[in-house]
Amino acid sequence: MNIYRDIANSLTILRILLIAPLIIFFQLNNLTVVFVIFLVGAITDLLDGYFARKSNTKSIWGAKYDPFADKIFILIPLLWLVSKDIVPFWSLSLIILRDLLVTSERNTDKNGRPAIKIAKAKTITTFISIILLIFPGGYISINLLNTITEIGLYFYWIAFSLTLLTGIKYLFK
Repeated sequence: MNIYRDIANSLTILRILLIAPLIIFFQLNNLTVVFVIFLVGAITDLLDGYFARKSNTKSIWGAKYDPFADKIFILIPLLWLVSKDIVPFWSLSLIILRDLLVTSERNTDKNGRPAIKIAKAKTITTFISIILLIFPGGYISINLLNTITEIGLYFYWIAFSLTLLTGIKYLFK
């Protein structure tokens, strides 16, 4: 038994369990709760990676389900952002296409192929963009909210570019 691997896998399970409440509170348009849920999910993603590395072992379960949890947890807010015309549909379509291709390619290895280094930057910038773009505005001035949204969009386009770049790197590696 490896406690660090178990913690990493438990954090992935927690992120998967947070998906349903995330969807529900998006549907209810309660961005304060969505913001908290997403922040918790983003933190669990960072922590599960830390504990997985600290375990110094490979978990086939983690290699397969952690990327799944990451993809779903990120796609739900991106779908919402498209539905609110905050980000364009075509960009999300390319992100989904890339994710399907990369996931398919990574799953050809029975142990799950590890993420490339630049993919970590992609994940972090994606999390930052979503956190800024779903920031609940009821507590701040409209000018500050507009600034936060604008910064979130910059991070979105950086994350989008990194998404395409990592997709190319995965496919031609």
